[in-house]
Amino acid sequence: VHDRGHRLEEVRKGFFALSQLTLGANALVQSVIPTVLTPEPGSAEEAELRQFHESYLAELEYNCDYTVNVLSRIPGINIVAPQGAMYGMVQIKVEDFKDIESDVDFSNKLLNEESVFVLPGRCFGIKNFIRLVFAPPVAKLRQAYERIGRFCKNHLKPEVLASC
Repeated sequence: VHDRGHRLEEVRKGFFALSQLTLGANALVQSVIPTVLTPEPGSAEEAELRQFHESYLAELEYNCDYTVNVLSRIPGINIVAPQGAMYGMVQIKVEDFKDIESDVDFSNKLLNEESVFVLPGRCFGIKNFIRLVFAPPVAKLRQAYERIGRFCKNHLKPEVLASC
């Protein structure tokens, strides 16, 4: 938005916020989804889609349980058990860290130090939370969660680390 007179500052902020929240498929892709996901009854495609659906849901459920189990043991964070999503919201207890000021700071440092990408909760209007996706294979999750654990351990206040 070109705003020579600086009259559209609120509009610019609104566009920016909207661009950060719109993470879904575009309208063209959305328009064909019902056709793709509704094969002819009794067809091989219907059976394959049902099998894929059941398999994928089982994998997501396993990954969810794994995520909650592993992350709940890492000091300095607290995972909120997901209720039907492919991502988890994780509270960052900034008071437990010696050099983490916010969810944005945590996310940036985690990416720079451990190459793990998470979204700061502020992207969703939730301060001092991060969002992580648990849809990848469990081997990738294991690696990411080990890195998150190491990151937290390296940044925790000594007294918090000693009490673990």
